[in-house]
Amino acid sequence: MATFVLLTILWRLWDARNAEVFRGERPSAAQIINHIIQNLSTALGFLDSYENPYLMNCLMWVLGIANIAGQIVHEITPRLVGILVEPLAAVIGRTVEQDPALLPAFEAGLFPVLQRILIEDISEFWPYAFQIFAQLVILSRPPLSQNYMQLFGALLSNATWDRPPCVPALVRLLRAFLRKIPNELNQEGRLPHILAISRSLLSSSRTEDYAFYMLNTIVENVGFDILNPYIMLVKYGSSVLVSSVDAVQPNLFTQILQRFLIPNLQLIRGALEVKLTAVASTKLLCDSAVLLDVAAAQSWGKLLDSIVSLLSRANQDGAQQEQNDAIDAVDIQKTSSYSVSFVRLQYAGNSEDDLLKEVNDTKQFVVTSLATLSAQFPGRFGPVIERHVDPVNKSVLLHLCAAYNAKIV
Repeated sequence: MATFVLLTILWRLWDARNAEVFRGERPSAAQIINHIIQNLSTALGFLDSYENPYLMNCLMWVLGIANIAGQIVHEITPRLVGILVEPLAAVIGRTVEQDPALLPAFEAGLFPVLQRILIEDISEFWPYAFQIFAQLVILSRPPLSQNYMQLFGALLSNATWDRPPCVPALVRLLRAFLRKIPNELNQEGRLPHILAISRSLLSSSRTEDYAFYMLNTIVENVGFDILNPYIMLVKYGSSVLVSSVDAVQPNLFTQILQRFLIPNLQLIRGALEVKLTAVASTKLLCDSAVLLDVAAAQSWGKLLDSIVSLLSRANQDGAQQEQNDAIDAVDIQKTSSYSVSFVRLQYAGNSEDDLLKEVNDTKQFVVTSLATLSAQFPGRFGPVIERHVDPVNKSVLLHLCAAYNAKIV
């Protein structure tokens, strides 16, 4: 009701005689407009508020007739900016999906605006600009125009990555490039720089998830001859993984397995991450000569114990990790009195790559792989499971075997 009343007042007062009031030409105008924008921003924080046509209409009126400059912009919250940009992302996505020939028109209209945001360092809008850029890259077909390639100046700059609110959007943009033009990223020293960025993200618990997203995309799209030691088990196999790691330092893989992988495996979150980790770890159990060595029985059993814990915990947690960007990107960068933060644009796309589309059921894959292995070595792995797998996890494993009609003999 309050919004409807305010909208009515604005409509009745808006004429040639009163235009200067709302354009900020009177001393009190800025205070009035600031107060209105602040209250509207607060109202947008309520559940389903942006489905209120009166509220959104009122907001558009105020932003349309006010002189949005100076201190006024500081009253616009990051969430409000996201709400204003979200319709643009929706229009781009749905329009180009129906008619890809319209993409150049969007590029022609948006590139000058987005580039100005970067050049003039309008930091409040950087996270949104990078998300829109990523959406345009995803919708494009190679080869990409020079306008896109010019983004690497900002994209590979350490100063850009030093702005925490930009990290999720930068990762999304970089992954979009990796999918579209992986070969071009190996030119002009870009790939080593990208890998260095991944290492930097890995150094912080707040950004390590983004590092793994990037590394997964790199492995899936860049050739093995280029990556060399930067490989992934699921794509290239356990022997390549072990030999590549041990090439750095003898017996390094076993140390990583015992000190890092086994203790931390069950901490993995996210549906795709759990699937990838469980399948990769099961491949290690069943295919790796290092783990199939009789002397490695304890490590084999402990790794299986961690896999079962991972599957059990994932089942309890459900799908609550689908909002990684919104949860993890809570770091705030201060610019004057304005708080810059990341707000994920839903319509700009957040699809993750399922590298294992052929695996429909992760639990079934695990137990059937174990059953196949045990059939090759009858009587060998039962005692290992009895000795090194937690009793609770043994019960879970037996239940899974029964559910999928698999036997560990």
